[in-house]
Amino acid sequence: MQTKEIAKICHEANRAYCQILGDSSQLPWGDAPQWQRDSAIKGVEFCLMNPEAPPSANHESWLKQKEEEGWKYGPVKDAETKEHPCFVPYDELPAEQKAKDYLFKAVVAGLAPFVTESYGEPQDEEPKAEDGIAASTIENGTPLTDVFPEGILVGGVDEALLDGEGSEAAAA
Repeated sequence: MQTKEIAKICHEANRAYCQILGDSSQLPWGDAPQWQRDSAIKGVEFCLMNPEAPPSANHESWLKQKEEEGWKYGPVKDAETKEHPCFVPYDELPAEQKAKDYLFKAVVAGLAPFVTESYGEPQDEEPKAEDGIAASTIENGTPLTDVFPEGILVGGVDEALLDGEGSEAAAA
């Protein structure tokens, strides 16, 4: 998996989260402006290079990047005027905006073991089965069941529970 692919997943997770909040202004990755896609890629790179950094550091990195690009605070996000309501220190963000940094960081952390490149350069080693990843990669079509033979956990919840199966296990 490449950095750009993780950025796309992060973007789509953020877009889905925004829709839940009633914000349908986020476009799908393929329709999003290049500056927005570049921002997501830089965010993924920051998370990969700083895996122990707290979510607040993600925001501060984003804020610095936006400042360098000429953005400023504005009550409504406007790419033309380069204004953004989240152009404030992390501590001043509302909780629902802070959640975006947690979500972004969680997606990157969950996919980091599958990165097959290091910002354009191949990694020295391929992941090994003893690292919790099958020796063959997901990119080559390996089913997830071969990678995770015991099942897939989604947010700490067994996938079978999300499908309504295994309710007996949930009751235990």
